[in-house]
Amino acid sequence: MNESQERRDFITAMERAKAEALQAEIRRKLTMLLNDPFTPESFKEAFVGIDLGASIIR
Repeated sequence: MNESQERRDFITAMERAKAEALQAEIRRKLTMLLNDPFTPESFKEAFVGIDLGASIIR
């Protein structure tokens, strides 16, 4: 593998890691919001059945 390909692979891996970290943060914040008793039920209903990784909204 040449240096150029290695650099592209590294950048792709870094972009994937950033995307995964961002997705984890979104899941964490959305889970907190959906578990908040002050969040309107109409908002929560929009997420029923969506898999947020470790927790599935019911």
